[in-house]
Amino acid sequence: MIADGITKFCEWGFPITRGDIRLLDKFPGPEWFYKFLQRQNILTERFAQNIKRCRANISKEIITEYFQNLEESLDGVEPTHIVNYDETNLTDDPGSKRVERIMDVSKSSTSVMMAITAAGHL
Repeated sequence: MIADGITKFCEWGFPITRGDIRLLDKFPGPEWFYKFLQRQNILTERFAQNIKRCRANISKEIITEYFQNLEESLDGVEPTHIVNYDETNLTDDPGSKRVERIMDVSKSSTSVMMAITAAGHL
């Protein structure tokens, strides 16, 4: 099922990285990734090829096709099973405008993580 989703994203022009694949299964170790590739013989790891911006132009038709494909793949999926997750980092770093001083703790930061379903549940 994961391999089918990865293949579909690549067909749509959105290649998936090693990290993306590992993230799909709660971020296991690198060895898991290589064994996953061995089990899924339809997948191969390749280097991305850079293309010029003019060749990567996006059009209304491409966007429309993407959302049609997305709608088709999400058909029948409960809104409570569609989740958007985001993380941001807040820091108290004053930057370089202040004079440095010696202290035990120099900076602190807080990560804020949020997830929300398509049904609107946090």
